[in-house]
Amino acid sequence: MLKLSALGTASFAAPLAYSASNITMTHNTGNPIGSTSPKDLSDNTRNLDYLCLGPNHSYLDRKGVPRKSWKGMEEGFSADQAARQDQFAAFLDSSGYEAPVEYAPGIVLCRATQTVTYQGKEYRGKSQLLPLTTTDWATDEPKLKLIGDDSLRQEMADLSDPTKGAAIVGRAIRTVKSIHKSVGGSGELKSLLGRFDGETVRLEGFWDTSPGLGGGFFRWFATSTAQEDGGTIFAVPGLATGRWIRQFDGEYVDPTWFGALGNAVNDTAALAATFATNYHVAFAAGDYRTSEVIHVKKGSKVSGAGGGRFTEDPFRTTYIRSLSSGKVLLDQSTSAFNGQEDGFSIQNCYLVSDHCVRQNDPLISITDGGNSPYLMRPTITGCTFQALTAGVGTGVSLSKVFNAVITENEFRQFDIHLLLQGCDLCDVHNNRFSSIYSFGILELSAATFGSQTTIRHNDMVYGAKSSSVFIKSTGRHIRIQDNYMEQGTGRSPIKGFIDVSQLDAPVFGSNAVSATAFSSIVVENNRIDGFSRVTDWVYRIESTGNYTKVSDVNTSGPPPVEPARALTIVGGYLPIGIPVTGATLCHHDINVPFQQSVSMTRFQVAPLEAIKGVVSIKSNNVLSLNQSSLKRNNMHREARLSQDSLVLLPTLHDHFHLIMPPVDGLMNVWLANGTTYRCTVVARSTAAAQSIEVLPIAGTAGSGVPGNFILTNQYQQYTLNVFGQDINTLCGVALRRPAGAMGNIHIQSISFEKL
Repeated sequence: MLKLSALGTASFAAPLAYSASNITMTHNTGNPIGSTSPKDLSDNTRNLDYLCLGPNHSYLDRKGVPRKSWKGMEEGFSADQAARQDQFAAFLDSSGYEAPVEYAPGIVLCRATQTVTYQGKEYRGKSQLLPLTTTDWATDEPKLKLIGDDSLRQEMADLSDPTKGAAIVGRAIRTVKSIHKSVGGSGELKSLLGRFDGETVRLEGFWDTSPGLGGGFFRWFATSTAQEDGGTIFAVPGLATGRWIRQFDGEYVDPTWFGALGNAVNDTAALAATFATNYHVAFAAGDYRTSEVIHVKKGSKVSGAGGGRFTEDPFRTTYIRSLSSGKVLLDQSTSAFNGQEDGFSIQNCYLVSDHCVRQNDPLISITDGGNSPYLMRPTITGCTFQALTAGVGTGVSLSKVFNAVITENEFRQFDIHLLLQGCDLCDVHNNRFSSIYSFGILELSAATFGSQTTIRHNDMVYGAKSSSVFIKSTGRHIRIQDNYMEQGTGRSPIKGFIDVSQLDAPVFGSNAVSATAFSSIVVENNRIDGFSRVTDWVYRIESTGNYTKVSDVNTSGPPPVEPARALTIVGGYLPIGIPVTGATLCHHDINVPFQQSVSMTRFQVAPLEAIKGVVSIKSNNVLSLNQSSLKRNNMHREARLSQDSLVLLPTLHDHFHLIMPPVDGLMNVWLANGTTYRCTVVARSTAAAQSIEVLPIAGTAGSGVPGNFILTNQYQQYTLNVFGQDINTLCGVALRRPAGAMGNIHIQSISFEKL
């Protein structure tokens, strides 16, 4: 055992030097392959250990044959791989790419890498025929080989030619840069022929210098002959058939599709082309300018990205500006159709022009049957209208328009901010009017048109001229309600706030005020700040209909300074209260601020009797009422008209003035200055022994000796002398009942006879 152990230890203690040349097998039996001898197994194990882990490149097996070790195989592979790489690089260098040349006679082709192009295709010489010297195409074509794949790869990589790249792949969407080049030229899309019917291309922009602006998708319609419109339909020059047609929802078009840039340059041509289509128009934010009128088609909708309320914001606002003074910006006045036609609508735009919007020319005569269409249902919302020149033009002009809605807009610095002529059933509410020159809102009747328009809840600030009037109307049924009007104590004086009369009414063309104007008047709950700034009146009313309501809730500021009035009634006498008999019931509710002055005037008296020196004031011809009878509300509670007399009720506790003015301020034919007249009153009382005081007056001051008459139940005649006054002074008589009076006093007539 000890010997065996020693032998075992000695055999593994120190390995022998072992290489391909000096390896010595431990047993070296020489047995043939397939031996199962333990000695051969031992030699193989030892040999495998050296082959896997040995430091040499090779070792002898047990039969004495050299074998590559693992290390030898690794180093051999690395050396071979490097050689192969060098060999391939050398091959690439020897067969490198050469740029093709255009085919021509006399070209020498020596290498397979040399190529020529002919009619857009690339060829190389056939290897067996090299070298080859070209002569003519008919002779050389059989000697050349078409290089399809090489050409295809180059064409697909082409970034500049719109006919290459994706264009050569079936059904692929090509991308083109523009329709029109920025400086001349027809542009890419205009010169691009569709490959097949239905092909789609993507357009980057209308101009090649403005990518993304006016872009979109176009489809090729091979059989189309549609008319080009400059934005949605394009033809290829020289082709009668085939059109590129823009793909969109078919409702709104964008002016940038037609070349508008919206960068404060002249976009006249692009805007004209846009509005010439039959589509609605949607503007993106931008500054669009035109030197010509934009004609808007009936029923069109024009929308912007924002109206720039109170501030200019180039990123959220659509500006449309006129470059020419005196011109209309958006106009619908080309039709002579006599029936109903839709007006155009506009929203969320900031318009700058002397005349921003016009629907029907206000100079065209408004008639029941012709001359212009009945424009229906336009809406104007969320816009700002700015005068190009302060104090010039009209912001929005609507003539013979029905059911318009004008709301949430701002108007600035026009001569007339909003003109409504012969318009019915329109609604003007929640707008802002500032820097008013002649009129903030001017509503005019014409023919049988101009009725039922409501002007309500608008904010109106600052009359810019001494002749400024905030609202003027001659409509048939007038509704002016809940508006706020401010002149302010620090502002300059103006003429007046609300005028419902024919006086000073502008006339456009032959459109005179309707004969049926003022059928009913409602002016109520308007808040007026700056009463004292008027030089003429706060309210001026011409009441010829059967209903008038003037109800003022303002309490701010001092009263107007004489001769200005809180209320002036003109153009005819105001029917008093409710007639006892007769078919028409009249009601007039007058409520002006307490202790404010009121004046009324009628320029008619019975003139036939003036020849005899007698002027009559009869119950159906009352001249006017001064402030006393209107200080309180509801004057029908103080005086009424019966069938044959003027009735003074017991509730009348102040003077009731009957005033005769001079005729046109030229000559007082009624009560001449320096002349004495006998005043005759025919009156009675329903209660016995009631009295009435008759006081001659000049303006608001009395003159002469008052006559205090005791009346009976029967009509009797009472007289006193009256002195004529200066021609420019109102003259007449004042009637007054004493406190505690009872019964009604009926006055049948009052006449003046020259002595």
